[in-house]
Amino acid sequence: MNTLVPHVMNIAIEITNPNPINSDCKLFRLDKPISYPSWGANKLTQETHYVVVSRRDIPGVHETYIFPADETGCILDWLELPGSQGEPCSHEEALGHAGINVLEVQ
Repeated sequence: MNTLVPHVMNIAIEITNPNPINSDCKLFRLDKPISYPSWGANKLTQETHYVVVSRRDIPGVHETYIFPADETGCILDWLELPGSQGEPCSHEEALGHAGINVLEVQ
């Protein structure tokens, strides 16, 4: 007998984080941590509750990438996370591709 286990999406809340390098970056806090490979000396898998979504749609560069981050918005590793798109889409759409639902907080 097969038992179906309901898929529970990770929930993200946007955190205000002005970024002087790319004004179209957003910092999100996740309710469940995500894993990412660390390419440093130890090459261990790390976890974080934060991601930065960077959207660029300028001549010659069209992308929306998700990166692991810390609570200040500092990128922890530059390897793109699942859900990253080589084409422009909204920050929320990219996170949706990664199975992360953005909660609107008012």
